[in-house]
Amino acid sequence: MTYEERQLHNRIVWGGLLIIIIVVCVVWNRMHTGKRRAIAGIGAPIQKEAEGSIKPDIEGYDTTITFLYSYEIEALVLSSKEYTDFNFGGKLSSRDLGLAWGKVAEYNTKVDFHWKQANRWLEYRLDSYEDLALFGGFSGITQNVSNNHAIALDPEIRKQINRIKKGDHIRLKGYLVNVDTVRADGATIAWHSSVTRDDEGDGACEVMYVTSVEMLP
Repeated sequence: MTYEERQLHNRIVWGGLLIIIIVVCVVWNRMHTGKRRAIAGIGAPIQKEAEGSIKPDIEGYDTTITFLYSYEIEALVLSSKEYTDFNFGGKLSSRDLGLAWGKVAEYNTKVDFHWKQANRWLEYRLDSYEDLALFGGFSGITQNVSNNHAIALDPEIRKQINRIKKGDHIRLKGYLVNVDTVRADGATIAWHSSVTRDDEGDGACEVMYVTSVEMLP
Protein backbone atom coordinates (compact mmCIF):
# COMPACT_ATOMS: atom_id res chain seq x y z
CA MET A 1 0.00 0.00 0.00
CA THR A 2 1.42 3.35 -0.98
CA TYR A 3 1.64 6.33 1.38
CA GLU A 4 -1.26 8.03 -0.40
CA GLU A 5 -3.39 4.89 -0.12
CA ARG A 6 -2.63 4.58 3.62
CA GLN A 7 -3.60 8.20 4.12
CA LEU A 8 -6.89 7.69 2.27
CA HIS A 9 -7.55 4.51 4.25
CA ASN A 10 -6.92 6.31 7.55
CA ARG A 11 -9.21 9.18 6.57
CA ILE A 12 -12.00 6.73 5.71
CA VAL A 13 -11.56 4.85 9.02
CA TRP A 14 -11.51 8.01 11.13
CA GLY A 15 -14.40 9.49 9.20
CA GLY A 16 -16.44 6.36 9.83
CA LEU A 17 -15.61 6.43 13.54
CA LEU A 18 -16.63 10.10 13.73
CA ILE A 19 -20.00 9.33 12.15
CA ILE A 20 -20.56 6.49 14.61
CA ILE A 21 -19.70 8.76 17.56
CA ILE A 22 -22.09 11.46 16.33
CA VAL A 23 -24.93 8.95 15.89
CA VAL A 24 -24.33 7.47 19.36
CA CYS A 25 -24.31 10.94 20.93
CA VAL A 26 -27.57 11.92 19.22
CA VAL A 27 -29.29 8.68 20.28
CA TRP A 28 -27.98 8.97 23.85
CA ASN A 29 -29.14 12.59 24.09
CA ARG A 30 -32.65 11.73 22.91
CA MET A 31 -32.87 8.73 25.24
CA HIS A 32 -31.74 10.65 28.32
CA THR A 33 -32.77 14.27 27.77
CA GLY A 34 -35.70 13.82 25.41
CA LYS A 35 -37.02 15.87 22.54
CA ARG A 36 -39.27 18.92 22.38
CA ARG A 37 -42.85 17.98 21.60
CA ALA A 38 -46.42 19.32 21.49
CA ILE A 39 -49.62 17.49 22.48
CA ALA A 40 -53.17 18.78 22.05
CA GLY A 41 -56.17 18.00 24.22
CA ILE A 42 -54.62 17.61 27.69
CA GLY A 43 -56.98 18.78 30.40
CA ALA A 44 -56.16 20.60 33.62
CA PRO A 45 -55.01 18.70 36.72
CA ILE A 46 -57.67 17.29 39.04
CA GLN A 47 -57.49 17.84 42.78
CA LYS A 48 -59.85 16.88 45.58
CA GLU A 49 -59.63 17.58 49.29
CA ALA A 50 -57.73 14.98 51.27
CA GLU A 51 -56.54 14.50 54.82
CA GLY A 52 -54.00 12.50 56.73
CA SER A 53 -50.24 12.57 57.16
CA ILE A 54 -47.18 10.32 57.18
CA LYS A 55 -43.76 10.50 58.81
CA PRO A 56 -41.09 9.30 56.37
CA ASP A 57 -37.78 7.98 57.64
CA ILE A 58 -35.23 10.56 56.44
CA GLU A 59 -31.96 10.34 58.34
CA GLY A 60 -31.19 13.47 60.29
CA TYR A 61 -34.65 14.98 59.86
CA ASP A 62 -37.87 14.63 61.87
CA THR A 63 -40.34 15.05 59.01
CA THR A 64 -44.11 15.16 58.63
CA ILE A 65 -45.84 15.10 55.24
CA THR A 66 -49.41 16.38 55.42
CA PHE A 67 -51.85 15.59 52.62
CA LEU A 68 -53.77 18.62 51.33
CA TYR A 69 -55.42 17.35 48.14
CA SER A 70 -55.43 14.19 46.11
CA TYR A 71 -53.90 15.15 42.79
CA GLU A 72 -53.92 13.69 39.30
CA ILE A 73 -52.09 15.37 36.46
CA GLU A 74 -51.79 14.38 32.82
CA ALA A 75 -49.09 16.47 31.22
CA LEU A 76 -46.44 17.05 28.61
CA VAL A 77 -42.98 17.17 30.18
CA LEU A 78 -41.31 20.47 29.32
CA SER A 79 -38.21 19.80 31.36
CA SER A 80 -36.87 17.30 33.89
CA LYS A 81 -34.16 18.36 36.33
CA GLU A 82 -32.23 16.21 38.79
CA TYR A 83 -30.96 17.75 42.03
CA THR A 84 -28.13 15.68 43.44
CA ASP A 85 -27.42 17.72 46.57
CA PHE A 86 -27.29 15.81 49.83
CA ASN A 87 -29.30 18.23 51.93
CA PHE A 88 -32.93 17.77 52.90
CA GLY A 89 -34.30 18.78 49.51
CA GLY A 90 -32.15 16.28 47.65
CA LYS A 91 -33.03 13.48 50.05
CA LEU A 92 -36.75 14.21 49.90
CA SER A 93 -37.17 15.07 46.23
CA SER A 94 -34.26 14.54 43.87
CA ARG A 95 -36.15 15.59 40.73
CA ASP A 96 -38.32 18.49 39.59
CA LEU A 97 -40.66 18.13 36.64
CA GLY A 98 -41.76 21.07 34.50
CA LEU A 99 -45.20 20.09 33.21
CA ALA A 100 -47.72 21.60 30.79
CA TRP A 101 -51.27 20.95 29.68
CA GLY A 102 -53.92 22.88 27.71
CA LYS A 103 -52.70 25.37 25.14
CA VAL A 104 -49.10 25.44 26.37
CA ALA A 105 -48.78 21.71 25.69
CA GLU A 106 -50.60 22.13 22.37
CA TYR A 107 -48.43 24.97 21.08
CA ASN A 108 -45.11 24.02 22.70
CA THR A 109 -43.42 23.53 19.32
CA LYS A 110 -45.18 26.38 17.52
CA VAL A 111 -44.28 29.05 20.05
CA ASP A 112 -40.61 29.86 20.67
CA PHE A 113 -40.49 28.84 24.33
CA HIS A 114 -37.12 28.40 26.02
CA TRP A 115 -37.72 26.38 29.20
CA LYS A 116 -35.12 26.23 31.96
CA GLN A 117 -35.04 24.66 35.41
CA ALA A 118 -32.60 25.84 38.06
CA ASN A 119 -32.59 26.32 41.84
CA ARG A 120 -35.94 24.50 42.08
CA TRP A 121 -37.62 26.94 39.70
CA LEU A 122 -39.03 26.56 36.20
CA GLU A 123 -38.50 29.60 34.01
CA TYR A 124 -39.17 30.40 30.38
CA ARG A 125 -38.17 32.96 27.81
CA LEU A 126 -39.83 33.97 24.55
CA ASP A 127 -37.95 35.30 21.54
CA SER A 128 -41.12 36.95 20.34
CA TYR A 129 -44.33 37.98 22.10
CA GLU A 130 -46.52 37.88 19.01
CA ASP A 131 -48.04 34.52 19.97
CA LEU A 132 -49.13 35.54 23.49
CA ALA A 133 -52.68 35.98 22.17
CA LEU A 134 -52.85 32.18 21.79
CA PHE A 135 -52.82 31.94 25.59
CA GLY A 136 -54.65 35.11 26.55
CA GLY A 137 -51.44 36.72 27.74
CA PHE A 138 -48.83 35.69 30.29
CA SER A 139 -51.48 34.61 32.79
CA GLY A 140 -52.72 32.01 30.30
CA ILE A 141 -49.26 30.48 30.20
CA THR A 142 -48.99 30.47 34.00
CA GLN A 143 -52.32 28.66 34.32
CA ASN A 144 -51.17 25.84 32.05
CA VAL A 145 -47.71 25.19 33.48
CA SER A 146 -46.33 23.97 36.79
CA ASN A 147 -43.02 23.11 38.38
CA ASN A 148 -43.39 20.01 40.53
CA HIS A 149 -41.13 18.85 43.36
CA ALA A 150 -41.70 15.10 42.98
CA ILE A 151 -41.54 13.14 46.23
CA ALA A 152 -41.36 9.36 45.97
CA LEU A 153 -40.89 7.19 49.07
CA ASP A 154 -41.31 3.95 47.16
CA PRO A 155 -38.00 3.00 45.44
CA GLU A 156 -39.72 1.76 42.28
CA ILE A 157 -41.77 4.96 41.94
CA ARG A 158 -38.58 6.97 42.38
CA LYS A 159 -36.90 5.00 39.59
CA GLN A 160 -39.86 5.69 37.30
CA ILE A 161 -39.74 9.41 38.09
CA ASN A 162 -36.00 9.55 37.43
CA ARG A 163 -36.58 8.10 33.95
CA ILE A 164 -39.00 10.89 32.98
CA LYS A 165 -37.55 13.21 30.36
CA LYS A 166 -38.49 16.16 28.18
CA GLY A 167 -41.17 15.32 25.63
CA ASP A 168 -42.71 12.49 27.63
CA HIS A 169 -46.50 12.31 27.96
CA ILE A 170 -47.26 11.21 31.50
CA ARG A 171 -49.94 10.82 34.12
CA LEU A 172 -49.01 11.21 37.79
CA LYS A 173 -51.26 10.41 40.71
CA GLY A 174 -50.70 11.23 44.35
CA TYR A 175 -51.16 14.16 46.70
CA LEU A 176 -50.30 17.82 47.02
CA VAL A 177 -48.60 18.08 50.38
CA ASN A 178 -47.02 20.29 52.98
CA VAL A 179 -43.68 19.09 54.30
CA ASP A 180 -42.47 20.25 57.71
CA THR A 181 -39.24 19.02 59.22
CA VAL A 182 -36.93 19.63 62.15
CA ARG A 183 -33.25 19.10 61.54
CA ALA A 184 -31.02 17.45 64.14
CA ASP A 185 -29.66 20.85 65.17
CA GLY A 186 -33.20 22.18 65.76
CA ALA A 187 -33.51 24.19 62.54
CA THR A 188 -36.90 23.98 60.85
CA ILE A 189 -37.57 23.51 57.14
CA ALA A 190 -40.92 23.88 55.38
CA TRP A 191 -41.94 22.92 51.85
CA HIS A 192 -45.56 23.97 51.35
CA SER A 193 -47.30 23.17 48.09
CA SER A 194 -49.14 25.54 45.85
CA VAL A 195 -52.78 24.47 45.59
CA THR A 196 -53.81 26.66 42.67
CA ARG A 197 -52.66 26.86 39.06
CA ASP A 198 -52.69 30.64 38.68
CA ASP A 199 -49.92 31.63 41.09
CA GLU A 200 -46.31 32.35 40.21
CA GLY A 201 -43.04 33.21 41.87
CA ASP A 202 -41.86 31.97 45.26
CA GLY A 203 -44.24 29.35 46.69
CA ALA A 204 -45.92 28.63 43.36
CA CYS A 205 -44.42 25.16 42.89
CA GLU A 206 -46.47 22.03 43.46
CA VAL A 207 -45.00 19.72 46.10
CA MET A 208 -46.34 16.34 45.02
CA TYR A 209 -46.12 13.05 46.84
CA VAL A 210 -46.29 10.65 43.89
CA THR A 211 -47.96 7.26 44.25
CA SER A 212 -48.36 6.31 40.57
CA VAL A 213 -46.49 7.04 37.32
CA GLU A 214 -48.00 6.19 33.93
CA MET A 215 -46.26 6.74 30.60
CA LEU A 216 -48.71 7.69 27.83
CA PRO A 217 -48.30 7.65 24.02
